[in-house]
Amino acid sequence: MKLLDARVQLERGWGDPTWPLCLDKSYNFIVWVGQHAKAGTEYGHLCHTQSLQYIDESVNGVSIGEFGELALCASELGVRAIFGSGDHAFSKEAQALAPGIETVAVKWGLRVGTGEDLNEEEYARHVTSARHLHPVRARQLIRDGARRAIERAKSESFGIVPLQPPFRRTIVLRPTKDRPHKVAATMEHATSFIGVMNAREEFKAV
Repeated sequence: MKLLDARVQLERGWGDPTWPLCLDKSYNFIVWVGQHAKAGTEYGHLCHTQSLQYIDESVNGVSIGEFGELALCASELGVRAIFGSGDHAFSKEAQALAPGIETVAVKWGLRVGTGEDLNEEEYARHVTSARHLHPVRARQLIRDGARRAIERAKSESFGIVPLQPPFRRTIVLRPTKDRPHKVAATMEHATSFIGVMNAREEFKAV
């Protein structure tokens, strides 16, 4: 905490657990620093969605992770996603979902394969290997990238992900030590992505 700019407010833990968390329409932009790729991403470092149990989460057939969850909430509120840093796999994911977003990669995952057929413990080991830049170099790249994003956002219109209701959200979870089979849940909302994120999840074996 002492290394952060004195103007920063840091929120730890979950206050209101409903989406879009602490985000509202008062924000101009949203950025990600140190973000990982979604669950099941080849060459992703520590890639997961919410927990290591997730095999996949999709909305209207598009696979998303934690970046996508918040970026889509932000888009519904009119808040632009302009910058993200993390591993190379995350950079590719962000650019595919939010065209025009400025990204910086500071590490590269080394493991081939999605890990879809692994249980939770096996998947945890699968996603740990990576090649990292030196922290000094990484911090400079992140600072430069964030500055580029802000300057671009002054004159370019990017960062809003198109939303197409109705919304159908599907989650598939991998086997765990206590649950030897996959389970899945599907939620729907007629008009709101935020609404479908807050819909109750009822998992069934698949």
